[in-house]
Formats: sequence, structure tokens, C-alpha cells
Amino acid sequence: MNSRVTTDTTRLNRLIDRIPGNKRQAIKAVGFRVEALAKMKAPVDLGILRNSIYMRSSEDNSVSEISTEELPKPPETSVYIGPSVEYGIYQELGTSVMEAQPYMLPALREVESELEESFGVLVNE
Repeated sequence: MNSRVTTDTTRLNRLIDRIPGNKRQAIKAVGFRVEALAKMKAPVDLGILRNSIYMRSSEDNSVSEISTEELPKPPETSVYIGPSVEYGIYQELGTSVMEAQPYMLPALREVESELEESFGVLVNE
């Protein structure tokens, strides 16, 4: 099963545009930060979900070592971040018998807040 969930990253994209220097490096740095926070926020039983979260850029050919679900190769100016185990989506969104335990979206929103704070600019557009 190949499940994909996307979220609106317009706010994050506008913040990244304000970062000086190489945009590709900035995008990867932001991606690594989201990955790190998602791993910290992921629910842990055996640690498999947490350990499966990874980031993939257009330059990456490797995938997670414990992958059951491979992240697709993103466009050149993007990164994809997520778990490589199929049940990651159910942890994030919940099911009819299990409450959601979000970790990806909270990580993304936290990085947006960090960038706003770092650059002293609120992007409300």
C-alpha cells in the first residue's frame, strides 16, 4: 500500500524564500529540522516508527533501511519527509478505533514558527 498525505506548505515556502544564500541548501536544512522534530514527536512503542522517519531530496538515491514504504523522489527544489513504515499514516491521522497521535504536522508547524522567530517576520499571506 502506498499512502501519501500532503499539507499546505505555502507559509513555509515563503519563509524559506527569505533565507539568504543557496535555496537548495536552505530547503535541505529545513527538511532535516522537520525530520528531527518529527522523530522527537513520534509515538514510541518499539521505536520502529521513529527510526523510519527520513527525508529525501532530489539528489538522494538511498531510502530508509527499514523501509516498507519508499518516499518518492521529489522535484529539484523540494524535499519529502515521512515515515517508511505503512502504519505511520494511521499514527498521524488516527483510525476509527485509535486516536491520532500527530507528529509530522506538529513538527512542520514548529519549524515554521522557528523560522518566523529567526527572521523576525510573520508571514500571514
